[in-house]
Amino acid sequence: MLSKHDHTLAIVDPATLKVVATAPVGDDPHEVIATADGKLAYVSNYGGGGAGALHTLAVIDLVESEGAGAD
Repeated sequence: MLSKHDHTLAIVDPATLKVVATAPVGDDPHEVIATADGKLAYVSNYGGGGAGALHTLAVIDLVESEGAGAD
């Protein structure tokens, strides 16, 4: 789940629906997709309009993120 306000990706346990970790992404995250093996997530960021900030891609290691930054 993406938070445009916090610029983060929340990793949610599908069994409990609880956030198990969060990971920083970029300004104005818009879409997220995970790889078929569940190891990586890609987040497209529209950016805040600053020079060079538009249209970035964040790559999140979901395996390393488990348990880190949990809410």
